[in-house]
Amino acid sequence: MNETTYTSVLATETSPEPTGAARDMTIDQLEYVTDLIAELREMSQRSKLSTLASLLALAQAEAAREVALRRR
Repeated sequence: MNETTYTSVLATETSPEPTGAARDMTIDQLEYVTDLIAELREMSQRSKLSTLASLLALAQAEAAREVALRRR
């Protein structure tokens, strides 16, 4: 990752408003995406692709966080 990517991730984590495509998705769609990311993460772990698994874990956490924010 480069510095710009880190900045984008930090901005997303602290932003109370959904950004990008997430703002147009329903809670059901976000939950589905979260589940898909979890499956991909598990597949990458089984394949010993640790960097990919770590990135997918971050994506899964972000998607789950967005679901939780929407339910408030």
